[in-house]
Amino acid sequence: MVSDNAKCVMTPGSSVVEAFETGAVRDTSGDKPRLELISPVFVLWLDSETPARGYQGPPGYPLSAGVSADPQTAVKDWLQRAWIRLHQFRDTRALVHLREVSIYVALAILVDSGGRVPDEPLRVIPPTVWNRLGNWLRLGALRYTARNWEAGIPIDRSMASLLRHINQYLAGDRSEDHLAAALCNCQFIHHTWVMVDRKVLPASLNNLPDYYTPRKS
Repeated sequence: MVSDNAKCVMTPGSSVVEAFETGAVRDTSGDKPRLELISPVFVLWLDSETPARGYQGPPGYPLSAGVSADPQTAVKDWLQRAWIRLHQFRDTRALVHLREVSIYVALAILVDSGGRVPDEPLRVIPPTVWNRLGNWLRLGALRYTARNWEAGIPIDRSMASLLRHINQYLAGDRSEDHLAAALCNCQFIHHTWVMVDRKVLPASLNNLPDYYTPRKS
């Protein structure tokens, strides 16, 4: 997907040359991860605390605690933790739980991509994770438009997709990249939540059920 004001021509191989209205040209590739589509709000939220403490998981719960050294089992262990934290987020609407879900899914992606099970806190989210997310966003840009989701998707819709992708992976379905899709939905939820708080997007998009406020009779 390229800008509307650019003309594209194919060159030998998989590269594409963009010819801009200014006369400038640039090579690109249609199969590269779209890292520029990752929400900076989401990246800063995940990485903001890592230089000080690393990714320990929830307080008092280091990453290695109870996680198998076998990569495939470790991925399932982290996704089971993500599943529980996700329901805590749904219950309390506390973003700290969504952050933990995002971290556990990121760890699952790291190991699923061939990385080793970490035995110490991560200092930053590894590039492998961002590449998987960027590739999922690339596919989305081809199907819809590059920044379609930034226009505002109701949070309960992204939540439904997040629950489904985690559950499908745990059930053994490998028909698509459920891990990248899960992290993408974490991004959609967090970004929309923040944009609603900033009054950039309408409050109606933050439509998760409230299980603590008494309902009107």
